[in-house]
Amino acid sequence: RGLGVFTPASAPKRFQTAPFRFKTEMSRNLYMKMIDMHDMNNNPTWKPEYRDACGIVTILHGEKPMVLIVRRSALEDSKQGLWEVAGGKVDEGDTIQRTASVELSEETGISNRSPTYMTTHYDHNKAKAYHLFVDAHVTKPKVTLSFEHDDYKWISLNELRVWLRDEPDTISHHLAHWVNDCIARNTWFD
Repeated sequence: RGLGVFTPASAPKRFQTAPFRFKTEMSRNLYMKMIDMHDMNNNPTWKPEYRDACGIVTILHGEKPMVLIVRRSALEDSKQGLWEVAGGKVDEGDTIQRTASVELSEETGISNRSPTYMTTHYDHNKAKAYHLFVDAHVTKPKVTLSFEHDDYKWISLNELRVWLRDEPDTISHHLAHWVNDCIARNTWFD
């Protein structure tokens, strides 16, 4: 479960938005060396090799709040049948917020031009920064799936937590990270 949380004030702003969790002492030491690579104006003199991706958690508020999850179709190159939230990689020159909005619209037909930033999950094994946004609704929006997904569900966070416990291999690790983060922060709301 790592060596704990570490967010140095001298780290680039991109890495100050969410704490890092290190799996090994070597990872922690490597990161400590990386943050020391700044010029006299505290600008980083190195370019991180993490690629950005984002997802958007669509929440339906009500008596029993629900989260929209989608299942990857057989037409996808990898992870067919895995349940996840809408999302995708951030193209060069694009912003993570715009990407979240575009991916939500392309994959589910739901429109949101200004999703709210929630958290970032750093996957050190895949060198990926996965930024999560939230899209909140009071009434259930119409869902129109793209070819990337073949099914969707509105599910309570508690049901999602139980599903993650019972069938962890059927849920994307980014979605699992968010669920576990909700539990850790005690932000459960159903």
